[in-house]
Amino acid sequence: MARTFEFRRKEVVDKKPDIKNLLERWPGLFQMEEINAEFLRVTAVPLLTRFMVQLDKHSPQLLKIIRKKGGTTKAKTAIILEFLDQDADADIRRECILKSLIIYLGERVEDLIKEYMISQKDEAEEELQSTTMALFVFRDNSSLLHQPRDIGIIIDGVEVLNELPSVAAGVAKVFGLCYALNMEYPRGFRFTFEALQKIMMELDFNKMTSKIRICMHVCMYLAQKLTLPAITKVAVLKFRAVTQLLVKFLAFTSSTYSLSKDSLALKFSMKQLEELSVSFLGAPHQWMSCLRFDNLDNEDELPRISLQCTGLLLLCTRAG
Repeated sequence: MARTFEFRRKEVVDKKPDIKNLLERWPGLFQMEEINAEFLRVTAVPLLTRFMVQLDKHSPQLLKIIRKKGGTTKAKTAIILEFLDQDADADIRRECILKSLIIYLGERVEDLIKEYMISQKDEAEEELQSTTMALFVFRDNSSLLHQPRDIGIIIDGVEVLNELPSVAAGVAKVFGLCYALNMEYPRGFRFTFEALQKIMMELDFNKMTSKIRICMHVCMYLAQKLTLPAITKVAVLKFRAVTQLLVKFLAFTSSTYSLSKDSLALKFSMKQLEELSVSFLGAPHQWMSCLRFDNLDNEDELPRISLQCTGLLLLCTRAG
């Protein structure tokens, strides 16, 4: 496969053959090890190794961010994260974190990871025929603590891979196939796959949407991987300007949605914000515990500003 890479890549990129044609011409490309090898040829990055190492590395920080989220996100992720407290092994832990991350980013887990009972096989096959790109999982029961009977990948209604070792490995292979086959990311998972690409795989991470950039910066600060800049007069002044805008925004949000002061998780006055500006520059985690809107009555109707505000305040420290 290495010898034919240049010819195959030209065919995949220029002619864009359908998945059935690719399976017939390059059946070896759809083997687990060959997906890893093809991804390495395209990106010079090892697929499965980098994916698992980075997922494990960022898991503690991702969990902190996800657990702080309120509203429907908290309700949906709570069911999944319960399994982490039940002696879950590494594969189950990774699966739970990936599913929670998808929910946290506002996307639908069930559209990317399609799960069925083994008794639903006929029904599943009919549904998967109309699936563009997804991971399918067959289980004996609904518990994540039991090893699935089968895990595979479907592309344009065609099963291209099965008997995968775990859901996390399956997600990695879906990501790898997007590169190997020069395909777009699955529809409806723009943020999930951007996070996988730029946070987990560290590919083209200089260009990212604000949502993923903020998520990455928060993870890095929580992991204490960034060196905070020295406190300068300019940085403090810019910080104060940002906090003034933030206070005005919170006041506007409160009045617009007729929320009582007690319903807001952030209750700092302008004076308190300024007094804490210096300590913030040295201890951002103090602010991340404050900039939350978990107590809002109608969180789904409000702008999703919790993480945005956190990122705004974190990023302003770099101004000096």
